[in-house]
Amino acid sequence: KKSRKPREEEEEEEEEEEEEEKETKRAGGGGPTAQAREEALALQRECEEKGLDKKYKEDFDRAMGRAKKARAYFLDADTRSKAKNYYKRASNEFKTLLANAEEAAGKTAAVEKAKKLATTAKAKADKAEAKVNAPDYYEPAVEAYEEALAQLEEASASSLSDAKRNFTDAREGFEDAALIAKENKQYRILAEQLKEKMESYKARAMEKGADAKALGRWQQAESMELTANAAMASGEFQQAGGQYTQAAQTYTEALKSVLDEAAFQAELAKIKEEQKAADVESARRRKEELELAARTGPGRLPPPPPPGSTPCSDLDDSGIVDVSDLLALLAAYGTSDGGDADGD
Repeated sequence: KKSRKPREEEEEEEEEEEEEEKETKRAGGGGPTAQAREEALALQRECEEKGLDKKYKEDFDRAMGRAKKARAYFLDADTRSKAKNYYKRASNEFKTLLANAEEAAGKTAAVEKAKKLATTAKAKADKAEAKVNAPDYYEPAVEAYEEALAQLEEASASSLSDAKRNFTDAREGFEDAALIAKENKQYRILAEQLKEKMESYKARAMEKGADAKALGRWQQAESMELTANAAMASGEFQQAGGQYTQAAQTYTEALKSVLDEAAFQAELAKIKEEQKAADVESARRRKEELELAARTGPGRLPPPPPPGSTPCSDLDDSGIVDVSDLLALLAAYGTSDGGDADGD
């Protein structure tokens, strides 16, 4: 689109051009200087029609500076001989601007293609919930993508090259994130379930004063919990699940250390009932997912639980895999590596 100038500026330029026309006629019409002037003026108008006076204002203003100096020389009979060279310099500036704009248009098309590919890859990563299932891959890809958008908006020759590179990096990052996310999703779900179980042991242990009476074990469990939280935040869900399991075991040991055997077993029974209800609800939701997937056709079944998500089966023959089975499995491994951390 042709850019619009302020009315006063347009009138001033028209007056100067009319003055130049008069001087050209007085000087004999179509001499070399007049031809150089016409060429510069035509190139200036072409740049304006293409909007380059706004899009590449600094380059356009530099060329206009040459043209205005040439006009000033031309209108002064004493300096008219210098005008031709300045008109030619202005023409060269306008030609360079037009060539750069054409090159940038080609680069823009290539960048837009790279953007489209990156955007498609991002949509697939978002569908796979890569933001939570593969954050270490997803977040750098988002940063590259957003930087590329800003560089595309800037639209300089160097920024367009950088934008294309960043869109390519973002596409590759999103593709990796989508793949990792599909693998990690079930491990994340398992880790979240193990975290919930750990939190139930922790809450019961704190209720019985284990955070003060069994400080050593309590601090050890908290350290494991923090490690697990960090692993979750970075997408290391398998590692997080293992750490939550160890933390649950250590919180349980802290609870046991502050109760007699009868009281400890009573508390475990309460936890067992709570967990049994939670497991029944989880099984119900899983059944609904499978039934829904069966109705939507083949190829849409939810992925099976990952290896290790049901590691111990129904060890106490209660008819359900619940917290007591996990405790039985943990007991088979003995106490935590730190042993009797608080000496009690």
